[in-house]
Amino acid sequence: MLQCLRRADAARPEGSTTSDKKNETDRSRAAKKIATWVTMFVMVSVFVLTIFMDKREIALRRALDITDAAQTGVGGADVVHFLPMRSSDCMLIESNGHFALIDSGEGDENPRKPGIHPGNEKVVLEYIKRYCADENGKVTLDFILGTHAHYDHIGNFEAIVRDADITVLKAYFKPFPEKTKSYETAIWKTDETYAAIMDALADEGAQVVHDLPDQSFAFGDFLVTFFNTVTPTELVGKGLNHDTVGVRLDIFGYTMFLAGDFTPELEDLYGDEIGQVDLLKIAHHGYYGPSRLSFLRKLSPKVAVLTNYAGKMYPNVNWNFTVVMGTPVLSAQSMNGVAVAVSPEGVSYYRNTAA
Repeated sequence: MLQCLRRADAARPEGSTTSDKKNETDRSRAAKKIATWVTMFVMVSVFVLTIFMDKREIALRRALDITDAAQTGVGGADVVHFLPMRSSDCMLIESNGHFALIDSGEGDENPRKPGIHPGNEKVVLEYIKRYCADENGKVTLDFILGTHAHYDHIGNFEAIVRDADITVLKAYFKPFPEKTKSYETAIWKTDETYAAIMDALADEGAQVVHDLPDQSFAFGDFLVTFFNTVTPTELVGKGLNHDTVGVRLDIFGYTMFLAGDFTPELEDLYGDEIGQVDLLKIAHHGYYGPSRLSFLRKLSPKVAVLTNYAGKMYPNVNWNFTVVMGTPVLSAQSMNGVAVAVSPEGVSYYRNTAA
């Protein structure tokens, strides 16, 4: 018996005792309890903050007096439409019988995610013809603009340009950059999408403008200003979002800024130049990165439009708009299309424009 105890003592690590093992076990249990409580606290906090932001957002939207276009139609000769294109950009501008299209939304066959959004092409074509067609069912677009070469911004342009009932007079596209991130061409096929659009424009005889104007120009009652017409050298090749062309629209003292997929770097470069606006099309569909408070405070938007589902806006972006800035956010997808009509008498907001 004595020999057995001696062997056990010899096998036990030096300095190790039963008490030490118990203390180690207790510490491990305590650490697990703390981790559990911290996790629960974070989850409850996120839940409470989400409810708070949702209620705040609803209250802000109610103050806008939004009209249901499905019941009344969209009134006014000067209107900017934000089409319900899921999580992609497509804005139609109309002014006294003239029409322009900024981005075209994601098409039906995104090379990155084939077949994920079937029917987008039909949505945009029907929408354009509904609001822009003349008595013969024909549409003339004074100009189109591809803000940058990502498919969720230019994916439908080939179909639009080649449609027999639609004529595009002028197309603004930056030249496709010589340098991009490898996956943007190898996997996303951005160069192929861009080339297909250029081929369609050439076939249809549209004027293509690669050197975008850096001076404001008139479009009907609107004054149009492009930002980032030349990508800053330090951002070339670092991702096509850095190529994004931002668009400022001024009309009757009301100002909108369509931020495309503006990056934080572009916000820093152009925020002061853009200045204060009444409406902001939220950059990059409300995803993480842009829409920083430093930028929002410079623009101080009274209304924001999200080209995405309402629930897909990142919490930090939602917080910046809803809680800090007190800016109501209108989701073009969740509201089935949003339109803003401006006249010398004021501004009207519409939902269900695609109904």
